Amino acid sequence: SEHCRWPVGGVPLPREHVLAQALAIGYQPKEAESTLVSAESAGQSALRGGVSGLRVAALRARLQVLLDSERLALALPVAQRLVETVDAWQGSDLADRFEARQQLSEVYLRLNDLDRGSAVLDQIMLAPYAPSSVGEVTFARARLAQARLLQAQGKVDSARVVMEAALVTLTEVLGPTAYLVGLVNYELGNLHSIQSDGERSYQCLTRALAAFVVALGEEHGYSMSIRLNIAILDVGNGRPQKGLEAFNALTPRLRALGRETDAVDFHRVRALNDLGRFSEALTALASIDPERADWAHQVANQGTRWKAQAERGRALIGMGQRTEGVSLVRAAVAEMRNEGIAPDNVKHYEKFARW
Repeated sequence: SEHCRWPVGGVPLPREHVLAQALAIGYQPKEAESTLVSAESAGQSALRGGVSGLRVAALRARLQVLLDSERLALALPVAQRLVETVDAWQGSDLADRFEARQQLSEVYLRLNDLDRGSAVLDQIMLAPYAPSSVGEVTFARARLAQARLLQAQGKVDSARVVMEAALVTLTEVLGPTAYLVGLVNYELGNLHSIQSDGERSYQCLTRALAAFVVALGEEHGYSMSIRLNIAILDVGNGRPQKGLEAFNALTPRLRALGRETDAVDFHRVRALNDLGRFSEALTALASIDPERADWAHQVANQGTRWKAQAERGRALIGMGQRTEGVSLVRAAVAEMRNEGIAPDNVKHYEKFARW
């Protein structure tokens, strides 16, 4: 797939390296590591002959496996070594050098080292690098990194414009159901949500889900994360029953993957409160760890601890314990404001604080 890369200079990635990358994105990090170690061990004799396409391929596969398994501290020295190795390889071309640096910038950004990430991106967005010289898809990947940098800097409007342009290119070249197109739609949906454009966010996430189902399958964690975000938007847009049905369907599937379900359970609470099922909401809240629930908040901007407190207050109000309930909601609203939670998220609870 377009997710499993190989040097553009003409050396194909060995089958074992492709398999390792596929296992990593499939949430099988131990199997990915085992496969990669075996491939690297088998290729040592070839690697001892100096810089070669195989050495570049091995580093690129190692980097992708580390990124997919979120081992960012280990990924950084590998990304740096990849740049050095590509530069020393006589068989490399401009696209190889560009992509190695793009991957290094991605590692920096994911480590929140914005200055170094920005410096690398600035370098590769200038001539001789261009879509015509490195390939449209490869250049679009760098534009995505640029959009992530702009978002991290708080420049959400600029990030959205850059990301939308990259999405057009990737969709034209790869098609609407490619993995990378799904990933961009996912991130763009989150940007629209930050800007309180629920309708566009819903459209982007729906397109992302269609792509991930084709590229990764119904049961993949990415597909289920998007289903969760769509369900969150359903609840926020006044469709709590539809959202609740999605949450109930997601819970056993996430558990089968070994994933925590606190995020799903938290949003079930809001749906239950919206439906007037206050006793069930209180019962569900008792088993939720707000810190674990924060992992899924690409759409809702974290702060789950205080939102959970506010939902507890809502449930108590609904069950007739008005004084205690209002007090909990007011305190939670004050804390959300202090933490800079998005105003639209706070606004949902303010009306209960005024009761």
